[in-house]
Amino acid sequence: MNPIVMTQFTFGVMVAGVTLFQATYSPSNSTIFKCVTWLPMPSTQIFLYCWGAHDIMDQAEAVSEALYSCGWMEAPARFRRAMRIVMCCAQRPLSLTAGRVYAINRATFISLMNAAYSYYTLLRQVNGRD
Repeated sequence: MNPIVMTQFTFGVMVAGVTLFQATYSPSNSTIFKCVTWLPMPSTQIFLYCWGAHDIMDQAEAVSEALYSCGWMEAPARFRRAMRIVMCCAQRPLSLTAGRVYAINRATFISLMNAAYSYYTLLRQVNGRD
């Protein structure tokens, strides 16, 4: 996938951490309400990427099995040879990455949300030292 996805993941984590920090330490109720209602947006964007990529990986795993069970043994020799090649290629696991660095799947979503919370706790610690 595009490096733009990696950038969106990075900024989404940072924005979620800063927004949570702002909601925690804001004296204004309207600011807290705005932050809390906006906070699901970066999480939802990251979640949609991760869920979709994981579903694509699941479907790619099912391709080889579907090809094998389609009754290709009764087909002409040229078709059987092509099916064997496709089955061999489909057995390799598919992995979508963000910026060719970070694998995208459902576990990635959890790790990114943990990173956002870690960023929030870092901001809290820095704020507490003043």
